[in-house]
Amino acid sequence: MIKSNVVQLPAAEQAVREQARIDKTRELNKQVALDLIAAGIPVFLTNPETKRPYPTMHNRLDSEIPEAEKEASRRAFYDKHRFHTLHVGATLDRKEVRRMFREKPDALAAISCGPAGLIVVDNDIKPRNGVLRNGVELFDSFCEPHGGIPERAVIVPSRNKGRHIYFKNDEERGCSAGRLKRDCESDVKGVGGYVIAPASVRIHDGRAYGTRENLDALISAYKQNALIPVPSFISDAIGAKSEHESNTTSERDVQDGIASLRVADLPDGDDLLDPSKGGFDIEEIAGRYPKLRAALDDATRSDIRFNLAVALKTERPSLTVEEFAAILIARDDVGDFVEDEKPSPDGGEYNWRNIVRDFKRAAPSVKPDDKGPSTGVKFGNVEGIEEAEERAESEAALSKLDVLTKHLEAAIANADLEGDELLVDALEEQLRNVQKQAAKVAKGGRIDYVNLPDLLAEPETYTQWVVKHFVAFNTTIIAAGRWGTGKTAVYLDIALHIAHGMPWRDRKVEKGIVVYAALENPKDVQSRIRAWCKRNMPEGQFEPSFVLYRGDCSLFDPRDKATEQEKSIIKLANDTAKKLGLPVAMVVIDTVAQAILPGNDREHGSLFVRSMQRIANATGANVTALHHPTKAGDEVRGDGAFQGNTDGVVLLARDTSTGVGTIKASAQKFRVGDPRKVNFGYKLHPVVVGKDEEGEDRTVIIAIESAVGGAMGLVTEGDDTDTDVPMPDNPSDRVEATLRVIRDKVTRILDEGGGTIGEIRLTRRDIHKALNIDRERWGLKPITEESAVSRMLAVLVERGDLVREGENRRSMAYRLAV
Repeated sequence: MIKSNVVQLPAAEQAVREQARIDKTRELNKQVALDLIAAGIPVFLTNPETKRPYPTMHNRLDSEIPEAEKEASRRAFYDKHRFHTLHVGATLDRKEVRRMFREKPDALAAISCGPAGLIVVDNDIKPRNGVLRNGVELFDSFCEPHGGIPERAVIVPSRNKGRHIYFKNDEERGCSAGRLKRDCESDVKGVGGYVIAPASVRIHDGRAYGTRENLDALISAYKQNALIPVPSFISDAIGAKSEHESNTTSERDVQDGIASLRVADLPDGDDLLDPSKGGFDIEEIAGRYPKLRAALDDATRSDIRFNLAVALKTERPSLTVEEFAAILIARDDVGDFVEDEKPSPDGGEYNWRNIVRDFKRAAPSVKPDDKGPSTGVKFGNVEGIEEAEERAESEAALSKLDVLTKHLEAAIANADLEGDELLVDALEEQLRNVQKQAAKVAKGGRIDYVNLPDLLAEPETYTQWVVKHFVAFNTTIIAAGRWGTGKTAVYLDIALHIAHGMPWRDRKVEKGIVVYAALENPKDVQSRIRAWCKRNMPEGQFEPSFVLYRGDCSLFDPRDKATEQEKSIIKLANDTAKKLGLPVAMVVIDTVAQAILPGNDREHGSLFVRSMQRIANATGANVTALHHPTKAGDEVRGDGAFQGNTDGVVLLARDTSTGVGTIKASAQKFRVGDPRKVNFGYKLHPVVVGKDEEGEDRTVIIAIESAVGGAMGLVTEGDDTDTDVPMPDNPSDRVEATLRVIRDKVTRILDEGGGTIGEIRLTRRDIHKALNIDRERWGLKPITEESAVSRMLAVLVERGDLVREGENRRSMAYRLAV
């Protein structure tokens, strides 16, 4: 028997080592991306096996893409693939890179050559026509008569023993390789192209794209502006810029055209190619345009598309890009249309980008029977006086915005060095707004208005829902309901469904981080959460995406500044989102009465709402604050800003005689969607969560689904009917009921305009009377012994929920601890 020298590690140890390797590789790849963007080199993420970009616009910097265009791109991607894109564009944003790696930990970072100002010669080793061609050796031989590859070029080994050679792209060349492809088996990656970042390692097989030394060399050369331009002998081999590249078109113009085509209703291409219907006779036109004729005869599809654009724009100067797209899609000899997919490199496929670039770069030529285009105006003629004045104003505005951009970038860098993440986030938000303004000015200098045709031409935007047609991202909502309606139970149910990504009332839910600020009775809220988990998650697979905030919280500052607690909530939400790789979906403030202290809701509603808006803007989440209506019947108590300055009001009501509960959108204020789609029912449901100090079951109440308008009350576990059952009445239940009754009574006094929470004092007799009224409502026997009430109040004082004041029975009173 032959003995093997290979020592087999135990399976468990192998698994541990493999996981350690994976973790190390993931961290390495993420650090590669972070180091590149620190040097100012834009990156994006790719699939580690196919190298396919995850973002929808990887060849463009995200900060230069208008928000409306991003939204159109996201919507088009989702409509096609039924899942959301990872990002839109290449980026220099560290937060986005970290977020993307949390979502795609095995991804590889790629350099977007256009925004980076780079051009890369890619020497391949691959078979062609049955012969293995070594692009490294062929390119070395090609460079040898010219003294070899320039010393200052940055050279990085690629995965299949090939090579990437980095140069500065001063001429803004695209990805045409010219003679290098034929003679040297080499591609060129310029504007529109990308390369996998040096030092990246594929997790599935461990193969590397160069070394850390290669990455450092590239970063050093880039930061010191030491990269050399493409040498003339290489540039000559690539060739003079093709006709496709000679008529310069800005990337922004191209992307604007793509966004427009994605949402356009294209005309009938067959009609446009039918001369009997006023369309084009391509064969007849080709007889007058030799280059189009040659492209058709050679069946070179990319040349057909470009020369067809030249001929058609010359024949009909009013031709639109939508008409051109419809004509191409209707023809069989121009390649296969693949919409937003990456086309094959042989020119056999084309996408929206190819259509727009060909159309915009195709200048009308001279007609055979004319000295100029049929318009009588030469391409690129002198602007009129009004146009020149408008351009001068736009350039002045852009200059000012550019100065502001540089100041903000410097401030962000300083704040980052000091580790002030909140300040960095705030400054970056300002920078994004400035960049949006600059984009608008660059389009035509109109910042504050848009005419109807331009408005209708803009891509449609869509509401991003947390809970479909109910809770939307980046909105502010006031949820108002009287005491006893179960607001806390209802919104805990909503929040926990969102955190677990579970549909709520059969509505689609976007899973995300939820921060629930329990400010009135955190211990009771904690018990309700346990009860909800016990009933809804019997398998015990709970998500860390739900966070209970149980500290002090004031969202009121008379100077209209963010309070320390506001900053804490924002940081908690965003830090959790970074850790888990999820968006911040919802922040619940329970309740306004507690969070607005030391202010009050009659005078300081506008300041409180602005705090809600700051949280929403800083996290992207929905911020819902639980509040009360007025005793007189108004939907929301206090300052009109609670309704006027928020995005909507949700009303909770519960009939005390039948127990029916409803959740509805206010007909007066709900601008985040259709209020008719917000109409739900709920039940209050007791769940046993443990034993009290005397060994009896301790029960808390949660909210569960009920048909809207159905008779219902308090239901027991497993009870699918709507029959009322007795309220739990153990000693611990009585203590919690006493605290609830006190809070309800204080709330009613506040409804009538009686001071602040800390000022309201109740005697034992007041509390005893209110407690028995509440017990009668729930079908419980009244408490006759005053000593029993005194004992329960003593427990609440000892727990810190109440403060007792006064020296004797006659002067003794109780107030809520603030």
